[in-house]
Amino acid sequence: MKKNHRNLMKVLRICLRVIFVTIMILLLEGLCFRFAEDYANLKVKLFWGEIDTIKGEELGWSLPFDGLDSEQPVSPINTESLSVRLTEEYYYEFQVTKFGRPICDQYSDYCNEVKDPLKNYDIRNFNNVSGLIFPKLVRQATEEDIQQNYARRVGDTLEYSRAIFIYVVTDEVSYLENMDSTQKTFGFLLNENIACMKVSISSTEDLKQKISFLRKEAPLQSESLILWGSDQAASNILELVCEEPGLVSLAVVKDPIDVNYSPSANDETWVYSFFTDTFLKDTKTDSLLNLIKITEHSRESNFLFGARLGGLIRKIDETTEGNLPAAVIPCLLSCVEFASIKSRQDFDVPELIIQEVNSSQELSTVETSDISVNPTQDIPLVTLDEILPEPAEFLNEANASKAVFDCEILNAYKSAHQDDPNLSALTDREIILQLGKQFEEMGYEMMESISKQDPVFMRHYQSLK
Repeated sequence: MKKNHRNLMKVLRICLRVIFVTIMILLLEGLCFRFAEDYANLKVKLFWGEIDTIKGEELGWSLPFDGLDSEQPVSPINTESLSVRLTEEYYYEFQVTKFGRPICDQYSDYCNEVKDPLKNYDIRNFNNVSGLIFPKLVRQATEEDIQQNYARRVGDTLEYSRAIFIYVVTDEVSYLENMDSTQKTFGFLLNENIACMKVSISSTEDLKQKISFLRKEAPLQSESLILWGSDQAASNILELVCEEPGLVSLAVVKDPIDVNYSPSANDETWVYSFFTDTFLKDTKTDSLLNLIKITEHSRESNFLFGARLGGLIRKIDETTEGNLPAAVIPCLLSCVEFASIKSRQDFDVPELIIQEVNSSQELSTVETSDISVNPTQDIPLVTLDEILPEPAEFLNEANASKAVFDCEILNAYKSAHQDDPNLSALTDREIILQLGKQFEEMGYEMMESISKQDPVFMRHYQSLK
């Protein structure tokens, strides 16, 4: 009896030791995840994979309390469920961004401690763009840079950035105010090799025009756009996001006014929204519902990071105008990394584009088939709408049909589908118009990609439109 009792006590002590050691390991792991940036990033990489991981390829589980396997909000987006849905959005954002707490601490410490953060950076002014601050990031020009008119010779030194952060305001007074807090945000992002500037706008169209000027004057700084604004500027940013799919990589908005538009079907912009109590009390229900719809749509991505972080809402206290909330920093840096990989086409974007086009539009065709440009020539695949025009429509365009439209995309397309009977009935002019329309429907980024890959095709398309 005593022997059995001793054995039982021995087993119990072993079990208690195992439980104690397990608890200590979990506590230590939790502390590392909370305070060690390198470990937090390693854990995200372990459970979510690389930044370009396709949704569904992740592990599907994680350790307790880290938020990496958080469930997305599920309540319906309607008036009756509004408060419940907002609560779910707040909780989801709190959980899924836990991995970013170490970098948030660094940002907060930087803003509190650093004096004169821009003293080591140059502020540049161009013909139509002023106040652009460059990070100290340079590289040697390549043959491709010469073709894009970025440099004259191979080996020339080129300044560039990972992305550009634009603080948007709606009047000149706001433009001049709160420069101290804005400069600290700029200084931190410049250390991350992100260019920064502040612009004053009068409308959404004005914002669009200034971005166009920026991309023309500083293309190597503005490949990926991050926009930040509050109140009316936030509304202008969201309107631009809905009007121009793919133009903006990340929209960070606080208390946007009267959002009466809905997201675009093909948009992949990440949207991070901040709401204050005053905003929630004064804003119309329809506007809040539209904001939630935009947020949910932003999470509709084929890529895991976009599906997790692409659309977030956080409730915050009143903050100093111009001071970017620390909570957005991990999402912002993830978005910049994602956008840079996407722009280099390191993963199979064409296949995903086909899926999105097929799911977003119903083609009324006689006989629909997937028509694509030869992928070996590094040109994105497209799905062509085969609603063939009546021959009578072109009887008066004999001269146009005889024109020669020689370009890389057209030649690759015709070569890949030379046996297609429908294709043989189309002139080069008609093919270019059909392909161009499909590229245009895919959004701004697709048009930018085509412009770089085959500028001759784009010139033909623009002249024929």
